[in-house]
Amino acid sequence: MVLLSDRGGTARFHMDRDREILARPSLWQIPLLRLYQIHSGVTVGRSWAGTLPPDWPIQKEGPVVRPTGGGAVLHGTDLCLSLFVPWRDSFPRGQSWPRFYGRLHGWLGEALSAWGIPSTEALDCLCPPVILTNTPPGGTCFSEPVQGDRMSDGRKILGGALALFRDGLLYQGSIAPPAPDPLLSRLFEGWYGHGGREALAALLFLKGKS
Repeated sequence: MVLLSDRGGTARFHMDRDREILARPSLWQIPLLRLYQIHSGVTVGRSWAGTLPPDWPIQKEGPVVRPTGGGAVLHGTDLCLSLFVPWRDSFPRGQSWPRFYGRLHGWLGEALSAWGIPSTEALDCLCPPVILTNTPPGGTCFSEPVQGDRMSDGRKILGGALALFRDGLLYQGSIAPPAPDPLLSRLFEGWYGHGGREALAALLFLKGKS
C-alpha cells in the first residue's frame, strides 16, 4: 500500500494528476491511495449531463470531467481521495462492485467515527446506483445519495464513484463533513497510520469477499 498525500490545487490540476497516474500503471503495481484537497473548481462525472446550480462559482475552464462517474461536486472545503488498485487474483475484476463500494465507504466511515463524526450507510436512495454504468444523476453529488454513500444527520457527507480500466480500478471520492475542517487531511493521515492502512489492506485482499 502506498499513501500519496498531495498538495492542493485546482480541479483541473488534480484530475490531470489522476489521469497521468492511470496512464502509467507501473506507478500503481501495488495499491496507491492519493489524498488531496481541491482549492477551487467543480468536477463532474464523465457521463454527467445535468445543470449546475446558478449560485456555484465556476472558473473560466468550466466544470472539469472526472475519469469516473457521479454528479457535480463543488470543491473547496472537502477532502478528496483517489484509490488505484491493480487487478490480481486477490482483487479480481469480476466481483460485486456495489458491495465493494459500500464496504469501501464503510472503511471511510470508521475514519469519520474516529474524528467524532457518526455516519450511517445510505439505503433509501433518490436515484439508482451508478457504480458500473457511470450514468450519473443529473444534479449535484451531495444532494443525491446512492446506496453505499455515508450520511450524517440526514445529510450526505461522503460520496464517490468507481471506474474499471484495463490495468485496474480507480475510485474517486469526496468527504464533506458537517463542519468543514482545514486539518481534515492531517486527521486522515493520523487515522490511516494507526489502523486505517491495515483495514484497507484487509478490505482489498481478503479472498471470498464479493
